[in-house]
Amino acid sequence: MALGTVYGELGQTNEQIRIAELLIEKQEDRTNLPHVHALDSLLSKRGEPGDFERAERLERPCMEWMDKQLGRDAPQALSSKRIVAKCIWMLRRPAEAEELIGEIFELVEGRGRGSMGFIGRPRGRAWRIKML
Repeated sequence: MALGTVYGELGQTNEQIRIAELLIEKQEDRTNLPHVHALDSLLSKRGEPGDFERAERLERPCMEWMDKQLGRDAPQALSSKRIVAKCIWMLRRPAEAEELIGEIFELVEGRGRGSMGFIGRPRGRAWRIKML
């Protein structure tokens, strides 16, 4: 993954994606989802034809797993929801995307009460602008 980070710093997203795909292909435990989550994030940023469809399809199981294992308001779970929401939006399904974005906002606003309450709530509204 370190090599992928180097490619990212060099602006070589295609190589970064290739490394993530190799890591996924070589891993024995198919329930280990961090590399899939990283790949989906890269695909949603690159945005070439087919990237949003692929990222949404791969990220949905990650989102469900993170919700169950880490809690719906965990930073990783929120990141997963953000990726799916962006893909849905870019695939021209705004009503579905807005529903998920609303869920993200509710989870972040109430974060002081959930499983990740020790992190606290974000200050101000700037986080909403940066989300997508």
